[in-house]
Amino acid sequence: MNMNCKYCNAELAEGTSVCPACGKEQAEVEETTLEAAKETASEEKVLPFETAYEQNADTEIQEGLKATPGVITLVVVAIVAVLAILTVLILFGIKDTVKENAPTIAPTSGTVAATVPVEIPSNGDPASALCKESYTVSDEDAIAVRDTVVATMGDKVLTNGELQAYYWMEVSLFLQEYGSYVDYIGLDLYTPFDKQVTEMGETPMSWQQFFLDSAIYTWKTYQSMELESEAVNFEMPEERYAELEALPDGLKQSAADAGMASVDELVAQNIGGGATLDDYVNYVQTYYQGMSYYYDLYEALNPSDAEVEAYFDENADYYAEGNITKDAKYVDVRHVLLQPEGGERGEDGYPVFTDEAWEACRQKAEELYNQWQAGDKSEDSFAQLAVDNSEDGNAATGGLYENVYKGQMVAEFENWCFDDARQVGDHGLVKTAYGYHIMFFSGSRPVQYVNVRHVLLQPEGGETDVSGYQVFTEEAWENCRQKAEELYNQWQAGDKSEDSFAQLAMENSMDSNAAEGGLYEGVSFGMMVEEFEDWCFDEARQVGDHGLVKTMYGYHIMYFSGADAGWFMQAKADMIDEQAMNLIPEMMEKYPTDVDYSKMVLAEVSFT
Repeated sequence: MNMNCKYCNAELAEGTSVCPACGKEQAEVEETTLEAAKETASEEKVLPFETAYEQNADTEIQEGLKATPGVITLVVVAIVAVLAILTVLILFGIKDTVKENAPTIAPTSGTVAATVPVEIPSNGDPASALCKESYTVSDEDAIAVRDTVVATMGDKVLTNGELQAYYWMEVSLFLQEYGSYVDYIGLDLYTPFDKQVTEMGETPMSWQQFFLDSAIYTWKTYQSMELESEAVNFEMPEERYAELEALPDGLKQSAADAGMASVDELVAQNIGGGATLDDYVNYVQTYYQGMSYYYDLYEALNPSDAEVEAYFDENADYYAEGNITKDAKYVDVRHVLLQPEGGERGEDGYPVFTDEAWEACRQKAEELYNQWQAGDKSEDSFAQLAVDNSEDGNAATGGLYENVYKGQMVAEFENWCFDDARQVGDHGLVKTAYGYHIMFFSGSRPVQYVNVRHVLLQPEGGETDVSGYQVFTEEAWENCRQKAEELYNQWQAGDKSEDSFAQLAMENSMDSNAAEGGLYEGVSFGMMVEEFEDWCFDEARQVGDHGLVKTMYGYHIMYFSGADAGWFMQAKADMIDEQAMNLIPEMMEKYPTDVDYSKMVLAEVSFT
């Protein structure tokens, strides 16, 4: 089952000891100020999932929704994100990240505020990060031993110079994870890291020792991946080679733009005086090679359908806690909300009304409900009832909530919607903490994700209107339609296979995914524009179906590749994650490592 890496927040399988994204060991940590920090962060940060109900409802109603979404979501592979970050997080990025997350209130008089002296643990053991009380040395001393080898793995070595890059990247990734909440977990950016103690690791240590220990583990991870990739003659993608080749010139230009005498000055200023350009490039090389290989292995993992279902069944109770079940569904529902008058907010955040106010609200709701039932009882007339009477923020849409998932709404509202006997056209009256809801059930559908290919052809010309969309002439639209039909007919005259359709997309599509044969995988409700989505989620849609769809962006030649149930997609992603994470310890065990902390030094970097 899944948890999250405490360093980079990537999703991890339960019991996993190593994160594949950042390479950190997931030591168990007792509940400390870190937990308080995360709780505070979750209270103050904007929720990552914004629903239609949250967007449209009045403030009081909005707060009644559950904060944790129960919808089944696809797992995002953390490795991709890390690879993308590294290409732009070069030197200045490391330093700027620290600056951005520094406390907003600086010490007065330009001096560091006095702190209570703390005892930094040290044990003199060359195999432990606790070897030295402090690893900080002057730039001159760091330069003098920059080529000293401090760790070996196979025929690979880590020098003090390269260590600087690993160390300060650990600091950067940590600050990206915790942002402005670092002070809650006891990290003072205005006090040297070797003067502060943390208990985030298995044992108390200074923040410097903590980051250094993490840096060495990261090196072991990347280095073992690189060695394994070389053993199987793996070639990383050409774009990575191109980025590596361009890296030195890019940094030299950055140094010149900053008015520095050399690129080494730029490197020294950002990751310490003990590092050179070659040190940094070597770090990036190892990272790119190792992680590219690991991602290639990840992509190749493909458990069978039977294995995925068995995995889900074994963990069904866990998934059920997140409302992920085999019969999970989305529902569409309309409602008219009538709220009692007056009322005050209670200690639990819900409004509190008098019995008289509740009774008056009930009577008004039943009167409106009876009036509607005396008519044709159609969905259109119900929508008008909502427009004229609902006190919810979505009254203008006829009180419609689409793609509601279990766990999204307050209990009474949800219980009515997800009743197993619920049928299209059902209606009723429901009381919640916010008032009385006159309900109308519009429909439901299984939670599933579709895979679809398309060829996008856009009209020529066009102007941007006030809403930011492109507006085309009728003539341009007609020319686009004719071109789309011509290509569509050409494809149909062939074998009408998915492979030939993918080739059609690669050669003609104007969408950014043309290189992937126009493939969109894991498409869920709400991701695409309405016309595109209506075609994809047609109940009659079958694998191999094709057609022509017009949207505001142009004409789309469509090919339906298939669909998977939401529970299946989630379980498969989780299973692949578990399998992938087991790869790292296996690779590390193949390559014995010798580490000598007694030889390690770190040059200081100023963040102010």
